[in-house]
Amino acid sequence: MRNIMMILAIWFATFAMMALALPTPDTDIAYFNETEATVASQAFGATTADETFPIQLLGIDPSFVPAEPADLAFDSAEPTDTASLDNAKDDNPYWDVECHPNGYGQAEMGSIRTGIKHLRKQTEDTVLQPNHCTRLFCKHHSAIIWCNVANGVQDITIKSIGDAANIVFKKCPWHFGYAPTSLAGILRHVDRFQVIVKEDHWKC
Repeated sequence: MRNIMMILAIWFATFAMMALALPTPDTDIAYFNETEATVASQAFGATTADETFPIQLLGIDPSFVPAEPADLAFDSAEPTDTASLDNAKDDNPYWDVECHPNGYGQAEMGSIRTGIKHLRKQTEDTVLQPNHCTRLFCKHHSAIIWCNVANGVQDITIKSIGDAANIVFKKCPWHFGYAPTSLAGILRHVDRFQVIVKEDHWKC
């Protein structure tokens, strides 16, 4: 009898360990300030490690911005004027887009389309410290990230981030066969903020 009890105990313990080893399902959608790894952020001197992460983690060069037209002046102390982001069909002096940057994996187009629709419905602002980034959308290993490369705090409407991501979406599809299935790209705005669409396995 004692042997039978021992066998049953081992059997139940084995199945319990197997259950604990099973992967838990990923969160379907994560919006707004997805928490980054605190240790990684602190390694780069992040001041708000629980909410944002430093631009170095994405290999961003804060010194690079599109050439600003002489008759255009932005005031970084005020919420950014991003009306130009509504026009994604033509080249625009307000921003520059780089498609498929080296080291950036491809995001899934369907997930990013969902994120763009969500962000463009928002009425709130998003505020970010200088030289930091944060995710505003994350689903199925596909993220929309915005980064502040200005010297001061940036206050931008979430809708504007969605508009910028939509430009990347239209300009940077990756064709595998006949139909585009994925994309990756960076929009750099003259007001010293960047919007990144890329594959993301860290948190989503």
